[in-house]
Amino acid sequence: TSVPFFEMLHAWLYRGVCTDPYGGEFMVQEAPHLRKEELTTDFNCTYWQRRFSLAREQVPAFLAAHADAILETGKNLHVVR
Repeated sequence: TSVPFFEMLHAWLYRGVCTDPYGGEFMVQEAPHLRKEELTTDFNCTYWQRRFSLAREQVPAFLAAHADAILETGKNLHVVR
């Protein structure tokens, strides 16, 4: 069913939380070893580029045109929370 996917999408779009209890099924992938605290010293750090990335093969066809905006929205929310 699509319910788990939409729950993950909702958490990402409204809270900046990347939850993927199925291990790689969500369209946004997280690299948890990078920390947001690095932003206080280097605003162009690898955190912003690499902490979250898009797994293009996991993007549903009906969201393909919006995938980059979805990624950026969640990233912005994650940084400010």
